[in-house]
Amino acid sequence: MNKPVTNTILTSEVSKKSLALPLGICLILAGLLTNTWTVSHILTVDGKINSNTVRLAIYAVQFFLVLTGVYLIRKRPQVLAADLFLSLGSSVFGLVLAAFAAQVFYNPEPLVSGWKSAPKLAEANNFGTRGRTIEYTEDDFVILLIGDSQVECASCAFDYIPEARLAHHLEQLGKKVKVASLGTSGYGQDQQYLSLQNYYHHGYRADLVLVWETPTNDIWNNMFPTHWPTNANPKPTYWLENDELKGPTSQIDEKIAEPKIKLLSFFYDFLPATSERKKLRDDEWEARLPAAYQPATSFDGPVNDIWQKCWDKKVGFWGGENFENEKNHLAFALTPASDRMKYGLELSNRLLKEMKSLSTEKGGDLMTFFVTPPNTLKEKETYILNNKYYTTSADQFNTNMAHWNKGISNFDLKITNKKWKVYLYDNIHLNEHATDEAMEILALKLSKIIPGS
Repeated sequence: MNKPVTNTILTSEVSKKSLALPLGICLILAGLLTNTWTVSHILTVDGKINSNTVRLAIYAVQFFLVLTGVYLIRKRPQVLAADLFLSLGSSVFGLVLAAFAAQVFYNPEPLVSGWKSAPKLAEANNFGTRGRTIEYTEDDFVILLIGDSQVECASCAFDYIPEARLAHHLEQLGKKVKVASLGTSGYGQDQQYLSLQNYYHHGYRADLVLVWETPTNDIWNNMFPTHWPTNANPKPTYWLENDELKGPTSQIDEKIAEPKIKLLSFFYDFLPATSERKKLRDDEWEARLPAAYQPATSFDGPVNDIWQKCWDKKVGFWGGENFENEKNHLAFALTPASDRMKYGLELSNRLLKEMKSLSTEKGGDLMTFFVTPPNTLKEKETYILNNKYYTTSADQFNTNMAHWNKGISNFDLKITNKKWKVYLYDNIHLNEHATDEAMEILALKLSKIIPGS
């Protein structure tokens, strides 16, 4: 009579066997596999995680999994299969419920192509960019200054932004002018062209459109489908196909690639790209670009190590410079020019010609200019960076400028202010005193072609 009872007890004990040991081992293995390298190569397009917050989150999950696994192995608490399945079931149910709630009630901010500047309300013009209200009379000679952060000039007091100083110096020369501007940081000729179209679409005129060129970044601004650094904000992009200008990929402020499952929008920047988002990533877009600059692996001669020092300290823009795909602020003068640079110059020239054609169609003209600060480019120099050698030259710079502006009237504004930088490691932007000098030089050149006394 006792034997059946004994079997029942043994069966009951077996059914209550703890899963602590196998579960602990699984958690430790999961923790070891849950690292930044694994996550980045599974869940991102380019195998990189640029967010420190995400890295910390991964470390926290990894620590929790390993610590929990060690606890289960050492303490061997009673973990029953029924309890484990109940926990997993509850988690799955909660996830499904959260996904359903997000799908019904949550409206994620969509991924938008391009961007616009966001100045103070008192410093915004009719188009929301930094500048004075655009207004003029029939007798005014209207100049539209268009460009990137140089035109926006966040480092300048509002009365010293380029449009204000250019107007001041032209008025001092007796010219009856009105100067407006459309300037947004990070704009290449692609978004400048779209902004110009929008300007004319709203009925404004311009007797002269002036494009402020920034050699350090305009070319790759035009070549790549995202902002700086690599794989940043998506943007409208043109391209050359069979020697014809194609595009843009989208319009400024156009909504693109919204996830069908809204819950995924919380992890939008860290998930594998959808087919639409992949088209917007630099690494996918590179398939249509020619070969980038190839540095030398050896060099017999004097080298400058300033690039290496800046790279090691990550000063200024150096934290995001990409020398593998030429999306960096030093590529323009690299010699010999790569096939990719030549492509970018041709693309940029085509965009300028489209802008000029549009300006002419609207009864105006278009010219370009760039600013050359003192002692910014040596005749020829070789730099070492991460055991590779990069050579720049003034001749290559000038050749590239000529290609970029082929068929376009262009001014080189050589300023003399040696203290022209906004801060020590900013080798791109002019401070307001240097900006004023550049606009004074430009006014003198324009005074010869603007009608009036």
